[in-house]
Amino acid sequence: MKYLPLVFILSCAPAHLEQEVSRLSRSLQDMRATQAEQLAQITALNERLGSLQGNVEDLSYKSSNARASVITPSLPTVSPPAIIPLSVLERDESMFSNYPASIKTAFDEGFMQLRAGAFGGALPVFKALSERTDLDLESRVSSIFWLGVTYDGLNEFRNSIASYGQIISSYPAHSKVPLSLLRQAGAVEKMGDSKAVEVILRKLVQDHPQSIEAKIANDRLKDAPLPRL
Repeated sequence: MKYLPLVFILSCAPAHLEQEVSRLSRSLQDMRATQAEQLAQITALNERLGSLQGNVEDLSYKSSNARASVITPSLPTVSPPAIIPLSVLERDESMFSNYPASIKTAFDEGFMQLRAGAFGGALPVFKALSERTDLDLESRVSSIFWLGVTYDGLNEFRNSIASYGQIISSYPAHSKVPLSLLRQAGAVEKMGDSKAVEVILRKLVQDHPQSIEAKIANDRLKDAPLPRL
């Protein structure tokens, strides 16, 4: 069976059929034009959406940075009051920077309070640390020492004397003992007991003759002689 070409069929078709084919052809062209226009609109919308998404992400990034700067501000390093031994404070700050977060965070808070001269804020921090049973030797001695310094700042000299005395009697070989003796003598002197001050200074010179604190104690005994017992 032979098939006639479409052109031949159309040429032989009635006039109304030609009109229908023409109409369908125009409809098809209109549909293609509409699809092209819609595709262009969709492309434009996608580009706009991408731009808006980028703006949202940028705003989110800036917002998170702003929140971080509020939550974790960069704290300036300030010089503490003269009553606080700065060199010892800096050494302990450096030492505890390598400790576990549970210990480091507590000491950081206490040191920050001391630097600001906020002894009332430092007191509960170091008191809580001194009562912990999970601390190593350095952490425990330091917590007791800084508790004594905090009591000094609060003019609670009996309590500071007791804190320094705890280090002197319980940890006699620790490096903070000479300084604890010297500070204990200072607290006792503020309470007006010059005889006790001399006893403490002489013990410091005798037990720790090579220490910097012993030189200070010697100078104190020479420059301002205290009554002998």
